[in-house]
Amino acid sequence: MANVLIVDDDIDGCRPLARLLQYVGHKSFFVHDGRAALSMLDQLRPDMILLDVMMPGIDGLEVLKLIRNHPMHKDLPVVVYSALSDSGTKAEAIQSGAQSYLVKSQASFADIQSCIDQYLGGAGAGAGGG
Repeated sequence: MANVLIVDDDIDGCRPLARLLQYVGHKSFFVHDGRAALSMLDQLRPDMILLDVMMPGIDGLEVLKLIRNHPMHKDLPVVVYSALSDSGTKAEAIQSGAQSYLVKSQASFADIQSCIDQYLGGAGAGAGGG
């Protein structure tokens, strides 16, 4: 079981994803902006983050850079999960330290589960201290 933090300002899009993650045995949390994500990292201790790019306030790419510069969370797996499909945004996300970049309109739940398996070694138990 992995603890997955979903960071996305699209509430309607978060709920079904959170339910699917829970259905397959993961624990999921969601927050709706970058500031909330950063403030909740120590409390939630996620094993992995699914991070949107376009959000009010601090965007997802800036959140990613801040996570990578934080000593306790710099190795936390982050998968960018965004509506943006342009190669420039994808390249910036990967250069900033994202493990993967999934385009919402193209990615299936199986793709998300595959990322969890790949970056957390299967079930993800204990990978991030959660």
